[in-house]
Amino acid sequence: TAIAGIAQGTGLTPTQSGQGGLYFTATKPAQDLKPERTKEIEGGFDIGFWGEKADLSATWYSSQTNDVILVTPIPPSTGYSSEAKNAGVFQNQGTELSFNLRPLTRANYAWEIGVGWGRNQSLVKDIAGAEFLLTDNVQLSTVAQKGYQLGVFRGNGWIRCGISNAADYPALNLDQVCAGKPKGAVYVDDGTNCSAQPGMPCGDDVIRVIGNPNAKWTGNMHSTFRYKKWELSGLLDIKKGGQVWNGTKGALYSYGTHKDTEGRAICTGPNNSQCTGNEHAIGDPGFYEGPVAGPGAGQKIPIGQNWYFSSGVAACPFTGYDEPCMEDGGYVKLRELSVAYTFDMPWVARTTGLSSIDLRV
Repeated sequence: TAIAGIAQGTGLTPTQSGQGGLYFTATKPAQDLKPERTKEIEGGFDIGFWGEKADLSATWYSSQTNDVILVTPIPPSTGYSSEAKNAGVFQNQGTELSFNLRPLTRANYAWEIGVGWGRNQSLVKDIAGAEFLLTDNVQLSTVAQKGYQLGVFRGNGWIRCGISNAADYPALNLDQVCAGKPKGAVYVDDGTNCSAQPGMPCGDDVIRVIGNPNAKWTGNMHSTFRYKKWELSGLLDIKKGGQVWNGTKGALYSYGTHKDTEGRAICTGPNNSQCTGNEHAIGDPGFYEGPVAGPGAGQKIPIGQNWYFSSGVAACPFTGYDEPCMEDGGYVKLRELSVAYTFDMPWVARTTGLSSIDLRV
């Protein structure tokens, strides 16, 4: 029986009505675990040339891990909900490249510059016959799902051509509407089938993979210049691809406090039906870019409370539709910029017993 006024979290205590209690884990202690075993093939080379003014290295690897330990569901009749078992077969392949160049190598000054590039691709080959298993369930589920990279996001998204199952939505005639449209095109309704307003997308209630946090590739650039006892160095870090779930932005959209909501349309009249101001169509450049399909494609909608709060798909932390909060997690970062000075005067050895000391900021 629900108790009016009870606060979130209060029901998580084992002590009720003054009677003490104990917790016990819902995960059954493992009964029989074997060690995970990995077999790997790796090859590569390291080459120095131009009188050691340059070097090039490359590595390629391919590995498979069997008996990966995963927390798997078990029948509730056991008194538990899950148990750690040897349940997974994972594959990992990748390539790493690096090139360093030293164009200046003098006694009083020197300069080195280098670049690195790497790509790693995992693959879940088997998880004890299951379609997927959770790897994290803090907010949006990340899973090990057969046929995908490890850690992909699983949740609800928008109805999309070639991704959503047409049989689940017979009234939309997806096979006909999506003919000739690229895979992933967003279905936009005319307000008669699955949305309350023409020009709005429709939520897909079938849970699926909606994002991948794994980078397509990573890279770096570094450079160091030394003049006598001074040294200046920097490191640029690059990640290409890989998605993140920005639930904070979705929440701020819902509250109307995000920067993007400042230019929202103003709606008045019955059911806020008379709107002026900011209008866009799904797929417009700079708004929600990408291909679209459906009877409402190209229909402009006022971008206000109807979109940021009432659409049922935009406020992803609260509505259960998480795909609108998926964003590109790639970046180019100045990871480090430093200046150093080397103290190697006679007093350093006399005072500290050390040959030199580097002071770095």
